[in-house]
Amino acid sequence: MADSISDVSSELFRTILMNTSIGIVWMDSENFKIKTINPALLDVFDLDENCIGKSGLDVFPDLILKDNVEIISDIIINGGKHKHVIQLLKNDAEKSDDVQFFVLEISRVNFENEFGLMITLRQIGERLFFEKRMAESKDKFDYQVAGSLFSKAILVGEDAQIEIANERMILTLGKGYNILGSSIFDFFPELKSQKIAELYKLCLEEETKIFERCIPIEININGVLKHLFLKFALKPITNKKGDQKAVLLSVLNITDLVLAKQKLYDREALLKHFIENLPVAINVLEGKDFVYRVSNKISESVWGYKIDIGTRVIDTVPGIEGRPIFKNLQKVFNEGIQYEKKEYEYVDAKGNTQYINYIFQPIRDVNGNVKYVMTLGYDVSEELKYKKQLRENEKKFKTLAESMPQLVWTADNEGSADYFNSNWYTVTDIPYGENPWGNLEKLLGVSPSEAKVLTAEWYNCIANKKVYEKEMLFNNYKKTGKKHWYLVRAIPIYNDEKMVDSWIGTCTDIDDFKQLQQQKDDFLGIASHELKTPLTSLKLYSQYMGRNLQNLGDTANASVARKMDEQINKLTELIAELLDVTKIQNGRIELKSSKFDFNDLVNEVVEEQQMASRHQILVNAKPVGMIEADRHRLSQVMSNLIGNAIKYSPDADKVVVTAEHLGCKIRFCVQDYGIGIPEEKIEHVFKQYYRVSGEKEHTIPGLGIGLYISAEIIKRSNGNIYVNSERGKGSNFCFELPVKN
Repeated sequence: MADSISDVSSELFRTILMNTSIGIVWMDSENFKIKTINPALLDVFDLDENCIGKSGLDVFPDLILKDNVEIISDIIINGGKHKHVIQLLKNDAEKSDDVQFFVLEISRVNFENEFGLMITLRQIGERLFFEKRMAESKDKFDYQVAGSLFSKAILVGEDAQIEIANERMILTLGKGYNILGSSIFDFFPELKSQKIAELYKLCLEEETKIFERCIPIEININGVLKHLFLKFALKPITNKKGDQKAVLLSVLNITDLVLAKQKLYDREALLKHFIENLPVAINVLEGKDFVYRVSNKISESVWGYKIDIGTRVIDTVPGIEGRPIFKNLQKVFNEGIQYEKKEYEYVDAKGNTQYINYIFQPIRDVNGNVKYVMTLGYDVSEELKYKKQLRENEKKFKTLAESMPQLVWTADNEGSADYFNSNWYTVTDIPYGENPWGNLEKLLGVSPSEAKVLTAEWYNCIANKKVYEKEMLFNNYKKTGKKHWYLVRAIPIYNDEKMVDSWIGTCTDIDDFKQLQQQKDDFLGIASHELKTPLTSLKLYSQYMGRNLQNLGDTANASVARKMDEQINKLTELIAELLDVTKIQNGRIELKSSKFDFNDLVNEVVEEQQMASRHQILVNAKPVGMIEADRHRLSQVMSNLIGNAIKYSPDADKVVVTAEHLGCKIRFCVQDYGIGIPEEKIEHVFKQYYRVSGEKEHTIPGLGIGLYISAEIIKRSNGNIYVNSERGKGSNFCFELPVKN
């Protein structure tokens, strides 16, 4: 019926009202005073027209008005309708148990400009009544549980048949509406093993008790086997008389919650393991009373006190309230600022003086208020002892370094100089405190490019952890104002882990030695030059004597003359080498470049050496072709390398010579199978006058200048000379020269 019937005439409305079979009553909306009631409704309740003007609360049964007060109040305020089915005993209730079934409808209407409440009763049959009652129950059930997070169903009977289920339960089981009438245990067989069946029977016997259980379930949903964690709740449902009728089953999928809790547990376990194994003492203190909430094992050893979770700091550490550390703790909590202290001295529970570095860090809650203070501390007692010992060692070292006549310096493991003794500033004109190595151009009087090369040599030793050794001419020696020679040497210092920790270097004054060496070179140069003339004459005399004796038939003395001539040749070669040394020292050695066939030169030198040697000289030379260099000097180098190979392999019977073209360079090598060179001495073999010392080497003649001259010739030819050797297995001397395409 519409909210307003003002368009219908009052007379027509009354005619319809009085003649319809539907019971109708109209009341005011304040105290439910009956204004109009039709005969059909009077007959239902066996009333007469005297009830008009009375309150419906006094006239009608409770299920008409009193049981629906909240619904009626909502309709009066907001409008709308409400309809549900009811059952009433017939008029003579004492004589009959027959029941009448009605559809009760409540609505607000406007009649003759007055709002009121209209109630209608429409009689229906018993079957229709139960159908509507079931529909109402279903609607009420769905309304109550549709928005619930739980899957819900009403179970009846001993086998727990599903009578009603909400949409979420239907989706959970994944079987559609066919689940109605089936046992819940058909879908969850695990419930029997989890004693849910027993709980269901107990629930049927109880009136108010709720049974809950969380169970892991494997369930096939729409053809997919899923592993879930479900929370089951069983609640008994009773009627007004208290008779048990059914059980309300609620199922909540808590899989995500369980997995989240497991992840949280795993993370907490990982965090706990991490905190426990940190080499730092960690504590989390709660509130202004500083109650221990977190503490790892190392905390007790660092702070020296037994720590129990839940106790206060002041109870754990006696007397701490009067110490500055506690005031700092309070400051962090009250002001919310971080505090850090290094090398804090304290006495632990055993009376030992300890030193610790600690940090106090505030931790705030969601409102920004400080709730916790996290403390981090680590024992530095041993570190301080080590530092003290280190300072003492450094003091001793500096005292020793200051007393040494050498220029002493140290560098870190990356090669950066960090200490110079006072001799540096006494001997050189470097300002006090300045890094002498920081300006090689000034210290050595070299060009920027030369300084760059020297720096590269130093860092190459750093990278390879090799001893650095080089003779350097310092630019300005204060005592004389002239340049001065020093032997610069640096060695790596290793720590316990066999890693380079630092470098220590010395600069030793070798100026007097260099002067003596220069005098020796000058003397050798003069002596060698002066000896050339008499040796030339002596050679002519020996050859003259040899021919005459041979002509006279004195073959024995002619042979002696030939041997004397051979010795004169060796002496001439030795003098030539000494002259080469002086030329090299004075920068006067000259290289005369020409084009020639490299393979021809190799064969020529090998042939000459083979004539004077018992060793078999094997040649394995690939085609090299024409090159441009000093043919005579290269011949000298090849002869020197082959001669040395023969000389230093007295027990072998062969020497192998190889030559090859490698792109933009050529390589020449001489391999012997002799005594070899110790690894630590290989880097010195190309130095002037250097000879490898040893029992076998001691018997081999030579001045140690042949390899030096060879190295200088190759160096001045823009080439590279090197040796690979193994003690007792032989050596392989090689040189490489750049060639033009």
